[in-house]
Order: sequence, then structure tokens, then C-alpha cells
Amino acid sequence: MDRNEFLTRMPLIDMELADKGVPVHARAFHAFPLLATNYHGPLLGYGIDLGLYSEYEGPNLLHQISTWFREQYGVRFNALFGDNWDDRLTTIILAGWV
Repeated sequence: MDRNEFLTRMPLIDMELADKGVPVHARAFHAFPLLATNYHGPLLGYGIDLGLYSEYEGPNLLHQISTWFREQYGVRFNALFGDNWDDRLTTIILAGWV
């Protein structure tokens, strides 16, 4: 996937998730498997070499998705995660809440 495909697909995925009633703060979690249907590798954690992945693959894609939602929704997305959303996202996934 490249930037153009990502930017084309994200609004469509956002609308699909909104139609399903997924709240803004949860859409990044739901968007990832829709964009990366065949990805089964690590997403977060220590020791992941982000350089092994393209900008729109694996953990880098998850970051791109979260950044997109934060830029689109600002306060509503940050209501759950705050300014340090990366740390909280890691905690949620490691705790098994996703």
C-alpha cells in the first residue's frame, strides 16, 4: 500500500465503521484489519524493528491509521488516549483489551 491508496481508503473505512456504530476512539483498532487483511505479525512492543516494514505495513500502518484518526477528529479521538496515545495504545493491546 502507498500513501495515495491509504488516503483514498481511510475515509471509506471511517464511514463504514461509523455506519456500524463504532465510536471514534475505537475506529483505529477496527480499521487496521480492514486495511491489512493478511498481516499476522507484531504491531506493538519492544524490539520491533520498524525499519523492516514499509511506511504503510504492520506497526507503521497502525501508527499511520492512529495519526489519521487523530488528525481527523482531534479532541474526540484524544478523549480516550490524550496526548500520549502511543503509550496508552500499547498498554491496551498488551493488557489484552483489544
